[in-house]
Order: sequence, then C-alpha cells, then structure tokens
Amino acid sequence: MLVAAIALGLPTARLLPMAYNWITRRRLFYWYAQLKALEASFDGPMNQQLSDKQAEIERIEEAVSHIRFPLTFSDQLYNLRSHIDIVRRKVASRTNASGRIAAE
Repeated sequence: MLVAAIALGLPTARLLPMAYNWITRRRLFYWYAQLKALEASFDGPMNQQLSDKQAEIERIEEAVSHIRFPLTFSDQLYNLRSHIDIVRRKVASRTNASGRIAAE
C-alpha cells in the first residue's frame, strides 16, 4: 500500500506547483480581460459616459491593488498596473477632448 501511495503521490506532487502557477496566472488574466473589455469599449459608440469608464478603471485598479501575489509574479503584476495606467491616460485624454469640444 505504501508503494501505491508513493506511486500516486509523486506525480501529484509534481503537478501541484504547475497548478498553483496556472491558478495565479488565471487571476492576472481575469483582470487583463476586464481591462481589455474597457479599452475595447472606446472603439464603439460612446454610449457609456466617460465618468463611468473612469469609475470602472478605478474599480479595476482598486481590486488589483488588494490582490496578493507571490514574488515570482511581481513583474507581471507591475506590468498589469502599468497597463491600467495607460488605459487611465486614454480615458483622461478622451475626457479632455470631449471637454474641449463642448467648450467650443
């Protein structure tokens, strides 16, 4: 019975780190998908207010800032945060552009 437990336990022990990495990456990819959907909404008609988009980007950033990741994923987390900042700048530039158009 001990031999059977070792025979089943050894491959399982090798799969656990891979499963943990996959789950952690999946959490990062979820927020990337949220960010991509927000950015894709810029291409369509502006049916959603820019203030709603600013609130959405703030919600994404707030959620990402509270997620704990291992140090091995810190570079990917910083990349996600920089991409959030890029989308925030796009929202701000759209807000400024619409403000200038309304002022004219």
